[in-house]
Amino acid sequence: MTSDGQFQLMLPPHRPQLPLIGLAEARSGRYFDPTPPKVREILSARDLTVLVSGPSGTGKTTAILERIRACCAKYERSRWLVCRSFRKWLSQSVLVTWENKVCPPHDLVPDRIRRDSRSEYRFRNGSVVVVAGLDDPQQVMSAEYDGIFVNEATEVNQATVETLRNRLRNGVMPYQQLILDCNPGPPTHWLKKEADAGRMRHITTVLKDNPAYYDATRQRWTRAGESYRRVLDTMTGNRRLRLRDGKWAQAEGVIYDGWSAPVHVVDRFAVPSDWVTYWTVDFGFNNPFVWQCWAIDPDGRVILVAEFYHTRMLVEDAAQVIRREAARYSPPAAVICDTDAEGRATLERHLEVSTTAAEKADVRGGIDAVAARLQLQPDGRPRLLVFRDALCGPTDHLLAETGHPIGLAQEMDAYVWHTDRQGSAAKDQPLKMYDHSQDACRYGVVWADQAYPAGGVAVEPELPVDPFAHFIRGTI
Repeated sequence: MTSDGQFQLMLPPHRPQLPLIGLAEARSGRYFDPTPPKVREILSARDLTVLVSGPSGTGKTTAILERIRACCAKYERSRWLVCRSFRKWLSQSVLVTWENKVCPPHDLVPDRIRRDSRSEYRFRNGSVVVVAGLDDPQQVMSAEYDGIFVNEATEVNQATVETLRNRLRNGVMPYQQLILDCNPGPPTHWLKKEADAGRMRHITTVLKDNPAYYDATRQRWTRAGESYRRVLDTMTGNRRLRLRDGKWAQAEGVIYDGWSAPVHVVDRFAVPSDWVTYWTVDFGFNNPFVWQCWAIDPDGRVILVAEFYHTRMLVEDAAQVIRREAARYSPPAAVICDTDAEGRATLERHLEVSTTAAEKADVRGGIDAVAARLQLQPDGRPRLLVFRDALCGPTDHLLAETGHPIGLAQEMDAYVWHTDRQGSAAKDQPLKMYDHSQDACRYGVVWADQAYPAGGVAVEPELPVDPFAHFIRGTI
């Protein structure tokens, strides 16, 4: 009981931020309700389509999962779908939160299926939460649901979301609902346009909405909140505007202003075995170690087909990941590495490959070469593409938890020019942050421009000319 005579709600450790009582009871004044207003809004909204956006770490995904759990518990035999563009990304993020913080095991029918292969969670009352990636549309679109949650909705196109909305017809709950969450993207994104037009309810969250980071009763940041704010303060460019400030914005000073994820990030396809492949490597330990596998198509277009991005991993350990991931592609025509002699020697020894030192002197020339490849060509396509699921190998959870960009596609929005004291961008010097995939990409583009300017189909080498052939034919 508090000093003013009200009851204080004591919450269990697995769900510290949300009340176990009903919202009506909380509003009655009988109980002290620690639930932030935006979280209450997420829990109570009944609109057909709800967009929840905000900076990284505001607790929006946790609140949505709490709503799903509550609906499944209240409405017997209800069906919810939790999805993202790729199934494996759910295992590394949303499902960890679901299992560790939100859904108590005693509510579920027990099973022993691993998180990375689990397709559903069954409640004892017959409700089901289906887990799927939008890369497997047959599994997603063949069923009917009462509610659908799309995580990181900026990765999903409008047509897919509209198709998902048509699957809301299970009819167990008194209302059907599509919930989308995301960090803000560019102001031109279709989600932002739809929300601004009033075609979906838009709930915006801030860092103070996460009780793990801000103690509303004491009006102060928690120790974890202070630490996380310091991480956000180190961000630059688009990532600072979107993940720290929660703005749908395009950063000034971004180096590759020709980059557009909807244009340059494409779905995976089978890489023909006769296409030339090559690797690029940027060494690091405290900074990320980056390995990229590129393919060159017959038109000379370079495609990032696989990428490994991880901190605090020895070169010899990274080599084992590379060996496993590279096995699905043709042997590389070249391995272009950062000029770290020890790293190159270790990589050569463990992978049994020869490496080539990257051309690093002309950084601005390399940036210009990448920028040129990002431009649309007469055929309507750029000359540099990235597979949507290029990231491979084990996830670096430390980077993921701190909102660090992981991989080339994410670094593109965070890679900015160094600014002088007046705040003007010095367009001959990139800021030395979020540039590890960028460096590897630059090495590879410069090499490909020189080695395969006309295309990358491997051909059978011609037999060497025998200088004595004519003599033999003339004398026998």
